[in-house]
Amino acid sequence: MNPEHRRNGFSLIELLIALSILALGLLPIVLALNRLEMNTFHIGTVACSSHLAAEKLEELRSYGFSKIEADSLAYNLSASFDEGKLPGSIYSRKTFIRYQKQNANGSLSDAALADIPTDFIKIETVVCWTVEKNTRSETVVCVITRHGLKR
Repeated sequence: MNPEHRRNGFSLIELLIALSILALGLLPIVLALNRLEMNTFHIGTVACSSHLAAEKLEELRSYGFSKIEADSLAYNLSASFDEGKLPGSIYSRKTFIRYQKQNANGSLSDAALADIPTDFIKIETVVCWTVEKNTRSETVVCVITRHGLKR
């Protein structure tokens, strides 16, 4: 081979080495983009499940304490509603309603039968979904009083 001709181009080995270095440099970028996509999906499902849980809490809270007490609890300690899989989604939703009693230190705990009627009802909504055979859930809780929402 003519030495002048060799100086004008790249050999196949030089090209392969350059492409290998380029591929190794791009690998972390591709992995980071894949992780970003997975995180975005996760954030989206958690946000949607939080919204679905809060939506149910707001619906029940809008009924007011007396209606929840009369219709849902009817002087039982607790009630639960399983809506199952929500239509057109990957989510299922369960809601738990419980009487709460106020303890001497001001904290709340589940009421006993002797404690009812009380001035507090805890509403807990759990939204579940499955991603790649892993079940995940998001729980939102609020306490309402006979006088409105307790913060």
